[in-house]
Amino acid sequence: DGSIPARAKVDSYPVIERYGIVFAFLGDLPEAERPALFEIAEWGQDQWRASGLVVFELNAYFERSMENGLDPVHNEFVHTLQGNIRFRPDCMRVTNGDWGSEVFVRMDPPKPGTTQLEKLRNDAQPEDFGASSGHYGPNTLVTRINLSKVNTLVQYFFEQPVDADHTRIFFINLRNCMLEDSNDERIQQINLAIANEDIAVISHLNPVRTPEVSTKEILIVGDECVGAYRKHLKGWESRGWRLDMQTLREKAGDVAYAIPSPARRLSKNWVLDPVPLVAGGG
Repeated sequence: DGSIPARAKVDSYPVIERYGIVFAFLGDLPEAERPALFEIAEWGQDQWRASGLVVFELNAYFERSMENGLDPVHNEFVHTLQGNIRFRPDCMRVTNGDWGSEVFVRMDPPKPGTTQLEKLRNDAQPEDFGASSGHYGPNTLVTRINLSKVNTLVQYFFEQPVDADHTRIFFINLRNCMLEDSNDERIQQINLAIANEDIAVISHLNPVRTPEVSTKEILIVGDECVGAYRKHLKGWESRGWRLDMQTLREKAGDVAYAIPSPARRLSKNWVLDPVPLVAGGG
């Protein structure tokens, strides 16, 4: 029958369950000011089939994984499973929006093959075979692969930062071809094999995290969308939306922090200090 102390409050966060994933908004913005949850346009649509949700771990910082997906050049060097595709820089374009950027590229179609997946792209003309990759916010990656004029694979990667050295990826693949359920497992195996080729590279990048300045790297044609992604990150950082990881590491074991929840805008006197943020616009 005792009274609960007024300061006995715990931060709780808005959540939405969709696509078999629970999305949490970790912040104190009121609902009207939050970015909308990314919508998978093909989800539940006729003539589109999802191969199922796959969750896998990556021993790397999430930004490095995102940049890998936004880099069109790496495909012909890293992904041997895709055949002898070649990036065509003269057919590349990058577009920018409020919450992300996208790069569209053409590629020379690979030599004809005999598998069902290869047969779908055997008739592809150079103007048909290509791909696009883009991001929504800091950690949603979308890749669209045009096997031919009518056959398309779309891949969605929701990348969860676990810590500075680990990422958990929620992967959904949809297709408008090979719709028989008997193809699900084989397509998933191909996708995961390609993902493992990426992981083999990303897990050994040095420095582990993205350099603070571009002068510590050599950026060339094909890196335009990576640069646009970093520009978006800087913009969100300037709005005070990024955790100050350096201060958190320095204070580890001495101070308990909490990410402010929307309730903190409605009441005061919380026990735990708000997590430190990189200095920005507030």
